[in-house]
Amino acid sequence: MVAAPAPAAPTETPKYTAWTFGELPELMEVRRGTQVMVGFPALIDRGTHVEIEVFDEPEAAAAQHRAGLRRLVAMQSNSLWAGALPILLSCSNAYSLRDAILPLAAERSWSNMLISASHSRLRSSSENPVLSASGADT
Repeated sequence: MVAAPAPAAPTETPKYTAWTFGELPELMEVRRGTQVMVGFPALIDRGTHVEIEVFDEPEAAAAQHRAGLRRLVAMQSNSLWAGALPILLSCSNAYSLRDAILPLAAERSWSNMLISASHSRLRSSSENPVLSASGADT
């Protein structure tokens, strides 16, 4: 008697906190366990990360993608401040504090400008969704 093969373990959906997955194609094939789905890709906002899913309709994908892209840009912005606290706590006087804050403030200002530009781009991108990291920066 031959035992039946064990069912394939479900594959975990990759979680992203940065644009490390390359350019998203207009149509994409995604494998979930034994299922293969083909559709329009979108970044899905999961709060702490984003995931890539495919949708049957480009409009549905675009709506979800905008929210996912906002999350990804916001996570990148927050990561700019991750190392700031130890630097600020190490300041011994007002001058060293000023010298530590100025570059951080300039970096944060640049980040906010990129987020604002990305939001403007997102509002006008229903026809041409952002599908690459460089597209999110314009």
